[in-house]
Amino acid sequence: MVDNQLKKDIIVEKTEIKETKKKDRFSFLSFLQKIGKSLVFPIAVLPAAALALRIGDAISSAGDQYSAVWWVGWVIETPRSNNIW
Repeated sequence: MVDNQLKKDIIVEKTEIKETKKKDRFSFLSFLQKIGKSLVFPIAVLPAAALALRIGDAISSAGDQYSAVWWVGWVIETPRSNNIW
């Protein structure tokens, strides 16, 4: 009877050890999964960010021809071309 109880205790201890090993392994895998997800997010966002930059660059370069310096030069140059000065 004592022998049977000892066997049961050993079996219970072995299953507890196996369960803790499984929990440790799954926690490590879940940790790796979280890292993987955090690395995938910036890669997924990069194309949208590139499109936004290109659109912004196109909009800003469209107004470069008529900047404030160009207008000042045009105002100074116009009276000369009309022989006002």
